[in-house]
Amino acid sequence: MATSTSPLNILIVGAGIGGLAAALTLRRAGHSVQIYERSSLNNEIGAAIHVCPNASRGLAALGLDPVAARFVNAKKSWRADSVTLTCFHEADEGYISEKFGAPWWWCHRVDLHESLKVLALGEKGEGKPAVVHLKKEVVSYDAEAGSVTFADGSVATGDLVVAADGVHSKAVETVIGQPNPALPTEKYNFCYRFLIPTAEIAADPETAMWTEGDDGRIKVIVTEGRRLVWYPCRNNEQHNFVAIFSTDDEVKNVEDYRTPLEVSALLETYKGFHSSVLAVLKKARDIKQWPLLFRAPLPTWRRGKLALLGDAAHPMLP
Repeated sequence: MATSTSPLNILIVGAGIGGLAAALTLRRAGHSVQIYERSSLNNEIGAAIHVCPNASRGLAALGLDPVAARFVNAKKSWRADSVTLTCFHEADEGYISEKFGAPWWWCHRVDLHESLKVLALGEKGEGKPAVVHLKKEVVSYDAEAGSVTFADGSVATGDLVVAADGVHSKAVETVIGQPNPALPTEKYNFCYRFLIPTAEIAADPETAMWTEGDDGRIKVIVTEGRRLVWYPCRNNEQHNFVAIFSTDDEVKNVEDYRTPLEVSALLETYKGFHSSVLAVLKKARDIKQWPLLFRAPLPTWRRGKLALLGDAAHPMLP
């Protein structure tokens, strides 16, 4: 066991955004970091995400360059009725950086992931680069021993294990001593996620209005049981959509967040929305359906040499 003044041997399970951010921080603190990822790490997926000031402040301090990563600064918000597009709330969000000491960013999660990968694994920067071991699926954790057992039968042991492997992490049961599964929510239990190039929206006379004065603007279009959240990313070159709704359909697989969806199903779910909104939605491609899950809060995020991070510790609904 390393002494309090010696570098620790730290194992991180999961090479997503949380795992890489932790690896970067621990690397800079002088520790030896090994990351274990179940995938081959060549198909990071998803659409855009918010990076609020509490996160952007830390990422900037760790060396992330938002300009190189094509992040968009949040500047304004607009909320309207789905049928009439009557605006019921509009706000200037330009005060965020001054009030909270850091910006509110919108970014494609792939761009954030790639930036963190370079910072955590690259030769440049403080400390020893973290090392990633791919196709290492965890089957069990031992909190007291600080060990992880993988599907191939191998075992890794460290001074500290950080479980950053998502809402379904097996580490949760190890920490609290009982199952605590993530379950479908009762309301707003599904979402569709997709991207549409800004150029496609701008080129269509029926939808071009949505790109005018749209730099850094988030749009929320709502009706009972359905809402469409829509904002730019990648230097305003892409529009990100999150369509959140309630349905009586059964969630057949709570771990499936990549179910493909036909545009006809999207249009059926959002029928009745303003014609210009539907004209935009018709341009959607590569639509993914995600179940929205709730997991009861945990009494603790650590036990022995095992700590939980990110969705493994505190998953949050949109």
